Amino acid sequence: NDQFISGYQAIRDDLDYIVENMHLSYQFEQHADAFRVITLVDIPVGADLMHKKINFRKHPIAHFELLLSGEEIKSNALWENEMLEKILRKKLLDYIIASYDNPHKIPMLKREWPDRRAKADAILFFLSHPYFNAFEFYFWDIDDRFLREWRTKKSISPEEALHSILGNRKERSVKKALYSRYRTFQKAASKYEKHYPFAQAPSSFDTTTPFVICSCFDDPNITTMLLLEDTDFFGRHIQDFGVEIEAVLDTDTLVRFILFLKRHYSERQIAALLIKVQNEESLWMDILMMVSHYMEIIEKEFTKVKLSVYRLHDEIVRCSEYETNEAIKRKHFFYGQKAVDTCVTIDELSFTLPATGEELMEWAGILHNCMAGYADRIESGQSVIYGIFREDKLCYAVEIRDGDIIQYSGKYNSEIGESDRDTIIMWHTRHFKKA
Repeated sequence: NDQFISGYQAIRDDLDYIVENMHLSYQFEQHADAFRVITLVDIPVGADLMHKKINFRKHPIAHFELLLSGEEIKSNALWENEMLEKILRKKLLDYIIASYDNPHKIPMLKREWPDRRAKADAILFFLSHPYFNAFEFYFWDIDDRFLREWRTKKSISPEEALHSILGNRKERSVKKALYSRYRTFQKAASKYEKHYPFAQAPSSFDTTTPFVICSCFDDPNITTMLLLEDTDFFGRHIQDFGVEIEAVLDTDTLVRFILFLKRHYSERQIAALLIKVQNEESLWMDILMMVSHYMEIIEKEFTKVKLSVYRLHDEIVRCSEYETNEAIKRKHFFYGQKAVDTCVTIDELSFTLPATGEELMEWAGILHNCMAGYADRIESGQSVIYGIFREDKLCYAVEIRDGDIIQYSGKYNSEIGESDRDTIIMWHTRHFKKA
């Protein structure tokens, strides 16, 4: 009997064997913020020889959770056993639906659903937002600012929510534009076959964009025009190469950013910029990400430029790098005699070493590249950067590491012409490839 029990216990961590050969039982739990299923297997813990009986206890081997936010959490064991993960997910979805598939509990569920996961997601959504009294909220991408405000209410309708977005705006034209924007969304939403309440997607009604517009633009004509644009200028679903920037964009910071731009530009100029961002979404996303991290520095260091997405992006990049650049400027570089001896002139090309971080930054500005970011490598001796001049005019830069050319280029990282490239290779061969 002891050998039997020891052998039985030995396989309790062999999940593949357990799933395929042993009887599993399941325990369901509902917590304030999650549903959970635990799978258990009977493990012998002792033998009762008098009654010819083995005593068992239930041993948990894996668990799977669905948070009310829609996030999945699974135990480490499930990372190696997809079959058990599928079993637990299905059983938990069935449990959630069986517990709340009643219009008296959640009236908004009385409709057709494309699959059980969509229905379970809807249950999670309305359990996490019990104050919503209409199914329409299922399609909303709601900023945390509003969630904090609305969760204090016992019940809120879409009309009341739209009124919150308007803020203190009283103009009929502005209100009409916001409701028109929402009706346009409603028409599109009615065509969706599948619903994703926890995803920030183009199929969601973005609350951030109309709120920022209503909060920042005083001219009702400009406010109305922007609200009627079919673009979410500040929506969290803005993507770059498919990567969402959810949770990066803070509404209060966005309002602060637009109000800051108003110190330098007219509302009409800013509105024209916003209308163009849909054609430069990648750069605009980059601007918003930098604003979310460097707003204080931007306010301090910003220099007015002609307002376009490209120029605004470059200026905000400059501001965001201000502190780093100040540290680079203070650096001084020291070289051994061998490196100094490589500073020669060959066929009108003069090879020069930067003496300071400030000089390196000047070179980077002339060539429009990122060589200033190599200051730490130069200081530590990992790399050496040479500026290549013709008649005192900087034309190229070359990076040398461990005696090898790592890269060389001209302005905007352009390729170097064949003749000058041959001269650079000749210089490198003479000074770094000696036998």
